[in-house]
Amino acid sequence: MFDFLKVVMSFLPLCIKNVEWDGDFLIFSGDGWSFNTSSVWRVSKGRELLFACWDDQVHIRIEELVGLSVVNVSWITKNQPIDPSFALSDGRKLDVFSSSVYEPWVMNLPNGSVFIGNS
Repeated sequence: MFDFLKVVMSFLPLCIKNVEWDGDFLIFSGDGWSFNTSSVWRVSKGRELLFACWDDQVHIRIEELVGLSVVNVSWITKNQPIDPSFALSDGRKLDVFSSSVYEPWVMNLPNGSVFIGNS
């Protein structure tokens, strides 16, 4: 999965053009790429938690990410390739917490590469 970071970084920045959250699945995407997960997630900036998947008004807050770009990708816990963390162009971070092997995340990239995490 360390190749995942290298490959994704070769496409950065990735502009977020669409965000969907239906209470079960988070999907964010742009031209030729997408990321989706059924795991829990949060958006933070610095030391402040801004909102998370089950917060009130999350359907409105998640729309704030449209128009931003993913400018870096890392793991929440260094050297443990399980939970991705997406650094956004306005300083926010979107962290995804894989909770079981039955809830993998999937990232499709512009070159046709597909990465499936926690599987």
